[in-house]
Amino acid sequence: MSSINVDLFCEIYVSTSLDREALTELLYDFGKNAVRHDFFKVDTNEISMRVCKNDSYDPQKDSFVNFKFYLEVNAFIGVDQPYFLLALAKLMVFLKKQGWDAVAACDWETELAALVEDEMKRPATE
Repeated sequence: MSSINVDLFCEIYVSTSLDREALTELLYDFGKNAVRHDFFKVDTNEISMRVCKNDSYDPQKDSFVNFKFYLEVNAFIGVDQPYFLLALAKLMVFLKKQGWDAVAACDWETELAALVEDEMKRPATE
């Protein structure tokens, strides 16, 4: 895979009952032509995702910063911001369709929320 673009980065907090390995496997299934590099890192053609344990995890608290996991998501060099945001939106929709809460923490939260809303309205395609 290509080098990471450190300027295009987002954390996505995920509330799920899955363990870290199962969440990573599901992300592998999400990505077309995905490559799994180690136990917790999956790359697609556009983005690199790492599943991280949240040190602030607290099931008694209702804030997304206390969710069990977060994903570190970077674009690869050559992927521009609009395409990165679209890839993030598709990932967010995928996570939400699993029935999980997923919250992005990045510089483009407003734009991303609008893209997620648009993607949720699209009919599923194979």
